[in-house]
Amino acid sequence: MFKWILIGAAVLVLIVVGLGGAGWMVLNKPVDSNSEAGQAYAKTFKKNFKDYCMAQAASLAADQDQLDDMCSCAAEGIYQKYKDQPPAKLITLSNDPEAQQKVGAIMQECADRAGLQ
Repeated sequence: MFKWILIGAAVLVLIVVGLGGAGWMVLNKPVDSNSEAGQAYAKTFKKNFKDYCMAQAASLAADQDQLDDMCSCAAEGIYQKYKDQPPAKLITLSNDPEAQQKVGAIMQECADRAGLQ
């Protein structure tokens, strides 16, 4: 009986390790932006970024259309800058000082275009 419990536990560990490895491989592989999955990923990334940007900018005393323009521009610019990077890289952008500067520059350019000071 104990033998079967050990075998079951070993199989469970192998399944968990296999799923973790598969997830790691998916997150560290660039998404083909021309594929259907890549197009869905781009749409989701841009929507999520824009929603986050709008929530953060809600406290600014600015015209809603200007904020929308800025956040849309920033979502597109950041996606274009990092679209050839794996999703795991996009998740860690906030921890990378060089990436923070690049994202900040894109945000500033978009704010200027939208007429925000």
